[in-house]
Amino acid sequence: MIVLVGQMADSGNKPARRRGEITTFYAPPPLGADGTIVLDPAEAKHAATVCRLAEGMPITVVDGQGLAHMCEVISASPRKFVCRVFKTVKHWGEPPVRVTLAAGLSKAGKFDLTCEKATELGVSRIIPFISEKSAVKTDDPAAAKRKINRYHRVTLAAMKQSLRSVWPEVGPIRSLVDLAGTFDNYHRILVADPTRGSITFDQATELVSPARKILLIVGPEGGLSATEIFQLRTNGAYSVNLGPRRLRTETAAIVFTARIVGAIEG
Repeated sequence: MIVLVGQMADSGNKPARRRGEITTFYAPPPLGADGTIVLDPAEAKHAATVCRLAEGMPITVVDGQGLAHMCEVISASPRKFVCRVFKTVKHWGEPPVRVTLAAGLSKAGKFDLTCEKATELGVSRIIPFISEKSAVKTDDPAAAKRKINRYHRVTLAAMKQSLRSVWPEVGPIRSLVDLAGTFDNYHRILVADPTRGSITFDQATELVSPARKILLIVGPEGGLSATEIFQLRTNGAYSVNLGPRRLRTETAAIVFTARIVGAIEG
């Protein structure tokens, strides 16, 4: 359910804001006992100094778990920014089903882009994985943790920018074998695969329309091997052809997610 933030509950003379004018802020649950939210220092500084929100103005705060709180600012200091909730909306800005994107871990900022755009498009979880042709290694646990922490920051910013209320979970980094072991958690599994025998997007749309939990799989920069595709199909995944052109892994992830989520919401 998506609600446009308009007039304050008790100020009928204020014009409604269009959805494109809304800036959202993040605060984890729970609410204060008095129905207030105190933003953390970084969010407070952004609200007070960048967005110049002042006492009495409306503000939208999301909790990352599917709730959006429509609030009124009661204290607008960069050091302590407090607002009072007057309305809470569930599933604000969210698609009607849960879509998980499993993407082969890619180099440098490419996976950052995948995380950002997948969040904007509505996925609820992102699973990086390593497969036969992966060019990225995760032998160093500390380096892997730093990657995940960076992806968390990327998805938080993307959640707020795209007016969502769910902060997608990212990680842990899995092997493709481990990923296949989670297939029972989903109603439909689709893998991007340009080889013979793959179904079309139209056929994929028919498969996902009744599903509630969907897993999309996109290989790394080197693609998935024939053996891996066979194993995924054997475990219940459907191969989907993304079109006549060869796409980079980050492009494939965006196209796949956009087409499937768009079909669900369409």
